[in-house]
Amino acid sequence: MFVVRRFFLLLCLSTPAQAMHLGVGFASHTSGRMVPSFNGGFGLGSSLLVSGTSSGVATKAYYSNQYSLSFLYRFDFGKHWFGQLKGGMGVGATYGTKAVAANPDADEQDGVESEEQGDVDSGLGPAFRIAFNPFSGFYIGLDYVLAIGPGAIGNGWGDVGMFALGLEI
Repeated sequence: MFVVRRFFLLLCLSTPAQAMHLGVGFASHTSGRMVPSFNGGFGLGSSLLVSGTSSGVATKAYYSNQYSLSFLYRFDFGKHWFGQLKGGMGVGATYGTKAVAANPDADEQDGVESEEQGDVDSGLGPAFRIAFNPFSGFYIGLDYVLAIGPGAIGNGWGDVGMFALGLEI
């Protein structure tokens, strides 16, 4: 793990970050309910981009969270009447956990513990990002990872998409 951290640190320090983006929005990892999410990333040189998302929800009956990380080759579609349009494509990874309470009305103060039925999903696959900049420094973006892994086969998340509004620094 130490070697991996050093590699990424060296990679980040050896090339100037051309842009950073930070935003908030909604992700689709629950296959229906839109979940609040954070989006962030940075450029590696002029043609590479690292982008990630983090989202989650928790109630008394269940919880679900998801993380994705994408390494993308980025390109510029140019300036249009509605603003600057940028894109990226590459490879991404997802990881998430979810659980449902078997007895959500259990009260731990009465000595009854809540039982959970949980699952972990992960996968690798193609990743895409499209960002529209109507104003300088502001973006409306869509990050998407089409993950192939155990989740795609066994009633899990096969793909994770996120819509975000944010700032480019």
